[in-house]
Amino acid sequence: PGDGVENAERIGYYSPPSRRWGYDVGLQFTPAGPIAQRFVAVGNPRSEHYRDLPIDDPYVTNLRCAVQDPDEDGTFDRIFPDESCP
Repeated sequence: PGDGVENAERIGYYSPPSRRWGYDVGLQFTPAGPIAQRFVAVGNPRSEHYRDLPIDDPYVTNLRCAVQDPDEDGTFDRIFPDESCP
């Protein structure tokens, strides 16, 4: 009414359904069908623990030995100057 949208333009599929929804508790007691019995529950293979990489790992070495963009004179300064790099 006061929102500037005509009734003909309202979209009905954003409103809740007119039927009643429910849960059949009998579904808890019926055995699974023949296909569903073959499903296998896979455990959570992902670990939330991190492992320490060795200091000579290529990825860690790349991070430790990173350089900044060149200065005006064309020299590259390392971001971590105290690190020993190969």
